[in-house]
Amino acid sequence: MAKIILGNHMAVFAARSEQDRIRKFYCGVLGCKANVTNDEVDRFQLGDVHFCFVWQDSALGESSFLKATYLELKTDNTEEMEQKILAFGVKQLDVPDAHFYFQAPGGQVFKLVGIGEDLSLYEESPSSKPGSCVDYQRTIQAGISPAEALSRINRVSDWWTKNFNGRSQNPDDQFTIRFGETFVDFQVSEVVPGKKVAWQVTDCNLHWINDKKEWKGSSIVWELSSNDGTTQVKMKHVGLAPRAECYANCKAGWDFFVGESLLKLLNENQGLPDQRPR
Repeated sequence: MAKIILGNHMAVFAARSEQDRIRKFYCGVLGCKANVTNDEVDRFQLGDVHFCFVWQDSALGESSFLKATYLELKTDNTEEMEQKILAFGVKQLDVPDAHFYFQAPGGQVFKLVGIGEDLSLYEESPSSKPGSCVDYQRTIQAGISPAEALSRINRVSDWWTKNFNGRSQNPDDQFTIRFGETFVDFQVSEVVPGKKVAWQVTDCNLHWINDKKEWKGSSIVWELSSNDGTTQVKMKHVGLAPRAECYANCKAGWDFFVGESLLKLLNENQGLPDQRPR
């Protein structure tokens, strides 16, 4: 039987009016190499993948691409690349998946994933929306030791909310965080010094949604690793997936409190916690 494989060349028929914006995005944001640029065709290269844009006076509208092929982009830093892409100004898609989907200039839709990320779920799931089961996670880096990073993570009131009661350092410690009517009770379920800590949600009241106990039974897991003087902190909220009622609001909260406030505490020893009074 003849052998066949997918190639690494892609062609898009794009509107000439979008030429400048497409060039700025693919070369300036994604870092493609421009092998050919003229009024007929542009040829960009990203690693061993080749993009060909054939310029036309009229082309498919961007809405048509939303019903067509979605491609996968891999990066060694998904958070940094996501922010760079959003800063350029693209349309982010509301897809029931934990990954970042966006429509690039010219119309092509991409999903952003990590290099080395386990994507077997997308190869074996019988569902058309396997990503709806993927738990929220965020990875940040800091120029401090894993032990110091873990110590600062445990300073919950310095990066999450000042309305904090209890202890969070040792196994079986218990603590509560509050945001107005909302509260979450935690118990420290696992501690591996300098490497890992896990917090189990024992009770909660998410006052703004129907299922006010949605977080109960879920876990916040922190895993730390070090390389060349830099500590990588991977946070996963086990049980918080896109199918959850609170996912959109909770994701936005974690994006800020982990991706900005905790990151600032790790690198500058000064976080941005919620300041609401007790």
